[in-house]
Amino acid sequence: MMKEKQMIEYMIQDLVEIIVDVPKIEYDAAMAMLYASSVYDKISDIETGT
Repeated sequence: MMKEKQMIEYMIQDLVEIIVDVPKIEYDAAMAMLYASSVYDKISDIETGT
């Protein structure tokens, strides 16, 4: 289970970096955008296997 949580954290970090790079928004805004999205919900649900 710990490996899955670590991988989720790495994916989240990567996605925030992508959001920051593409539209040139601030890191905090990118994090807020990701955490409020359905993508975050799906990534964080270990049971889905995604």
